[in-house]
Amino acid sequence: MLHSSQRDNLSRTKISRKAHFSRVTEVVECRQMCWNLHRMQHICSRYATKILICIGHFSVEILGNVLFFV
Repeated sequence: MLHSSQRDNLSRTKISRKAHFSRVTEVVECRQMCWNLHRMQHICSRYATKILICIGHFSVEILGNVLFFV
């Protein structure tokens, strides 16, 4: 049979474990959000670069044709 102090210690241990698990879960979720944000930023940068290259290519083509016909 558990004495009162043993029961209190056991309940504190359970609360402590639950609090620790909650903190770890929050940290993991935060890291996951940071990673997702970093991935999205990388994808956006990659596509922005491709779009700028494409715009640059077509603007050179258009300007080249305009200058060629003038």
